[in-house]
Amino acid sequence: MNYGVTLRTERLTLRAPRPDDAAWIGCEIARPEVHRWLTAVPRPYGLADAEDWIEANAGGSGAFVIDAGGDPLGALTLGAPGTAPELGYWLKRAAWGRGIMTEAARAALGWQFSRSDATVASGHIVGNAASRRVLAKLGFADTGRVMRPSRFHGHDVEIQRMILARATWEANDAD
Repeated sequence: MNYGVTLRTERLTLRAPRPDDAAWIGCEIARPEVHRWLTAVPRPYGLADAEDWIEANAGGSGAFVIDAGGDPLGALTLGAPGTAPELGYWLKRAAWGRGIMTEAARAALGWQFSRSDATVASGHIVGNAASRRVLAKLGFADTGRVMRPSRFHGHDVEIQRMILARATWEANDAD
């Protein structure tokens, strides 16, 4: 769903991932303080995993690198074409606590809802208060909890599932 789209906010550029992003992505996701909140990525995570992710997300997959003036900060995905949109994201530790993800996700969701009425799903590992705050600020509502395997933890973890309908987005966006 990226289709070569670049989104801009006051501080950020959301762009398609490039091969030269592999080194920093591999390094940042491998950090335990980041990796522990992600369920789908391999453990250990390395350069080859980052290269595979970039290749899999080339050509319109709905993946964006979050960049601030040439400093890549993390990534955001809205699912692959033909799938129900699901917001996923992560930031490197140095970008935490600055409103970066809320700003980036707001731009991506605005773009998504300008193209589709489909409800967007997301979720977070229970205990990830920062991710929960991001989703709540964006208007996501709880739908229940599920267990999912976590490669980092080596066992299932509890995930709080959440959704955002276009009507809710539009009502919140008007505020």
